[in-house]
Amino acid sequence: MRSRTELAMGMVLAGCCVSHLGWAVEADAAPPCGHTIESAPKTVQATLSPALPADTKADLKAIAQRMNVLMLEIGRCQAMAQDHDNQDRNKNRDIAEWQSLNQWMYRLTNFVDQNAHGDHHMDWKREFETFAEVYELKR
Repeated sequence: MRSRTELAMGMVLAGCCVSHLGWAVEADAAPPCGHTIESAPKTVQATLSPALPADTKADLKAIAQRMNVLMLEIGRCQAMAQDHDNQDRNKNRDIAEWQSLNQWMYRLTNFVDQNAHGDHHMDWKREFETFAEVYELKR
């Protein structure tokens, strides 16, 4: 007959296995990258453009929330590009592009959020101007 400790350990192990199995299913069920390296900067532009005019009454807090979602999506795209199963011949280039875009997203998202909360030490619009130049976005 097993002791209570052995039974408890067995239950813990079974719980770990089930939770890990659940995590694996969730990871497999995660949506694929919904962006391309070419489309993602345009999506950022479309998200930020309504708030660009000086006289706009755009809700920066809502835009910051949307940017945060985009940042997470782009992070997912970077992770997919880095996946060891990815055998694309342009893998290294794609990883570099996604990583660069991810860094831009981090900066833009944080500056929009800071501006939305009254911190204007860095104007997100100036950062976006540089972003638009780098990604050759038409205004």
